[in-house]
Amino acid sequence: MIVIYANIIWYAAILLGLIGAALNRHSNADWESMPDVRGNYDALYGILGLYLVLCIVGLVSKKSWGYSVTVSANATLSMLPLSIFAASLFMLMPDISFVEVLNINLSNLVVGFVSLILWVWLVKSNIKGNYINKSI
Repeated sequence: MIVIYANIIWYAAILLGLIGAALNRHSNADWESMPDVRGNYDALYGILGLYLVLCIVGLVSKKSWGYSVTVSANATLSMLPLSIFAASLFMLMPDISFVEVLNINLSNLVVGFVSLILWVWLVKSNIKGNYINKSI
């Protein structure tokens, strides 16, 4: 059961980070000249936020879809930063050193690593039996 609470706390922390990033975008003068890009980020972060809220609701209500959505969210949150890091290495490596690319992507890689740990922990635990027989 600890893995469920760990996932809920992790998703709440990510939600707080998404809200903080949105507030920073709307209070930063650099983003004033790019309202269309800021709107795209807001839409993307909003969709991700709703997805995480859906995961939390599914976990708390002990629905089978809650377990499935949480496993897929952890898989997505662990693999996406790795793919972005690999792509940025290929695109930026001749001009920017590896250490600079790593510093740029470090917070994303930490999110991916924590999500990977929670993903493996969730799959390896015996929690699935508590969720599998629950219907919508």
